[in-house]
Amino acid sequence: MAKLTLTQITSGYNAATQINGNMEAIEDAIENSLSRDGTAPNQMAANFDMNSYRIINLPDAVNDGEPVTLRQAGEILGIGALATQAQIGAILYPRTSAEIAAGVTPVDYSIPSHDSTGDVYIERYLTSGLDTSSSANAATVTTAIRNAIKVAAQAGAELRPRSKTYLFAPAELTTDEAGTLLRAFELLSGLHICAQRDSVFKLADSQSTDGAPKALACFHTNQVLSGVSIRHLEIDMNGANNSISPSRPTTYNQYNQSHISVSGTPSGVAARIDDMVIDDCVLRNTAGVCCIVVAQSNTASVTLGNRWRITNNKFLNNGLDTDDHTSIFAWANDVICSGNVFSNDTPPFTTGKTGGRVAYEVHGSNHKFTGNNVKNYLRGVWVSSNYTSVVENTLIQGNTFYTSFYGIDFFRTLSSLTTHRNTLISGNSFYFDSYNYTGAPTQKAAVNIACEYAISNVRITDNVCYCTDTVVGSAFCVISPQTVAGQTYDKIVCNDNQVFGTTYGVFARTNATNGLGYIEVKNNTWTDLSNAGVFTSPIGVFIDGVTAITTLHIDGNACIDTRSGSAQCDYGVYATGTVTNYYLGRNTSVGMVSSDYLENSFTATNRRGINGFSTLAAASTLTIPAEVTNLVVTGNTNIDNIATGNHMGKTIGITFTGTPTVSDGGGNLKLAGNFVASADDSLVLWCDGTSWFERSRSAN
Repeated sequence: MAKLTLTQITSGYNAATQINGNMEAIEDAIENSLSRDGTAPNQMAANFDMNSYRIINLPDAVNDGEPVTLRQAGEILGIGALATQAQIGAILYPRTSAEIAAGVTPVDYSIPSHDSTGDVYIERYLTSGLDTSSSANAATVTTAIRNAIKVAAQAGAELRPRSKTYLFAPAELTTDEAGTLLRAFELLSGLHICAQRDSVFKLADSQSTDGAPKALACFHTNQVLSGVSIRHLEIDMNGANNSISPSRPTTYNQYNQSHISVSGTPSGVAARIDDMVIDDCVLRNTAGVCCIVVAQSNTASVTLGNRWRITNNKFLNNGLDTDDHTSIFAWANDVICSGNVFSNDTPPFTTGKTGGRVAYEVHGSNHKFTGNNVKNYLRGVWVSSNYTSVVENTLIQGNTFYTSFYGIDFFRTLSSLTTHRNTLISGNSFYFDSYNYTGAPTQKAAVNIACEYAISNVRITDNVCYCTDTVVGSAFCVISPQTVAGQTYDKIVCNDNQVFGTTYGVFARTNATNGLGYIEVKNNTWTDLSNAGVFTSPIGVFIDGVTAITTLHIDGNACIDTRSGSAQCDYGVYATGTVTNYYLGRNTSVGMVSSDYLENSFTATNRRGINGFSTLAAASTLTIPAEVTNLVVTGNTNIDNIATGNHMGKTIGITFTGTPTVSDGGGNLKLAGNFVASADDSLVLWCDGTSWFERSRSAN
């Protein structure tokens, strides 16, 4: 904030007023300044912040309220006129009870202790003036940081790394779920790190090499902890100089070199942290498979951690020497991941098979992945589960995905993984270009539901997708069960989305093993769907029910091709296969190459909506479902009444397969005499809300 702001002088009658106002402001500013020659007033009206700079050339104190020099303090304390700052500090900032309890002895007593400042500084445990960015000092710096962590956790004080680079070298051999790893710093309950701006923890060169690749971690625990936070810290795992895959590009190791890792199940108790905060950090340049491992256990029914907050961080250029990098592996409940940036400079697999495979993996209930930006990953989010409890209530909202193949993908490949339900995907933006690589998937998708085991209750709404890909076919939403028997996807809703340039809007296909349950596709707009690669028949809604879809609801969608004379979209809706209950509402198609709507070898047992169709057994009182306009009646039971609910004003055509008699006047039927049916005969009735009136009959 400026201490003095002057008004710009303009010509006119009030120029003198402006000049006088500026002069008064200058006078006030001078009055508020200190005078080198002592001109009064010259006393402070607030605290004077030296911002860690020294006051030099002070005289010895004579009167109360005057500062004591270091030499004078040494004489007063009886340790000599040439006392060092460390000697004075040892008296002013002695070893604290927390340091004693943690087994830590300060090195530089001139750095105030947490008892004095409320904060813990790494420099208190280093030789004064030591270059913390020198590789020669990495081991010493690592020990100092470990000591500072122990003291901070013991004292309940914040650890405050300063604005500089600290090179570290992991040296403590421990275990995680994958085996052994070297960690630099052990996470502890009650540890709170709040770094000064531009504070960097950087892995020293050659801690892992092609000759001796290692699993490493900056921060790690395999214990049960609570109440931990890391804020404003940059952690650089220096992957370019810490390789893990000497057989690249043929094969890659999947070693962890995590920035923050919670992993392992010692003595059958899974590592976890309750109440963890990671905020405003930069996590960059790992060669390994994860940046943050929220937890990891291959043991069934372990207790998961709770209440993680991962906010406003940057994940930059990770997965430098592995083919399976996930930036956040979120094996916990109640996780908020919000406002983060996940970004690599190049798309995945540009160099060999390295790069970002997944930005974020859901492995617990009540996850909120909101307001994040994902760029140059294979997929943005993998929605999965765990070995302990059903995963439910996942919110993926307001994110931007510039991903190579999938925005949001569902993952459940093992029967031991618990079920997953209740996912809301809303308000996201998806972008796809023509990027491709050897061995890539054959189709891109903003939302891909195509895993081996059942998924249910997924709502996809109010998203936007833009695609310019002309190389690989794409769809906004793929719904495609796999071949493990008895794994039916159910209650998948795709409504109110805006899609531009993909090959398909919704691509729903069953197989000989699994059908689908309830599928709803409503009020979406598909614009300029386009050919790409081997996919040369763009379709708004493509349905292929090899095994029956139980209920399919398609209504209110608009499929529009604006490219007059060069349109590519073939069909608005294309249906083949089998559906049990089919609701077809009024969809709109404009500019289609082939047809607005096509059924090809398609069977629907019960139809609703436009030309609604159903089959019912004959009964004394026939109850026809709402929205049915064409009915097949089977059996021979005579019919005296037809319920009128929801049918006022409707005309319904009935075809008979048996020989019932439809009675005139006995109930609410107003016919031209009894209708004695035989196979294939038909009767057309109109309802006034109370009775049914014959329009026509046909003996076929």
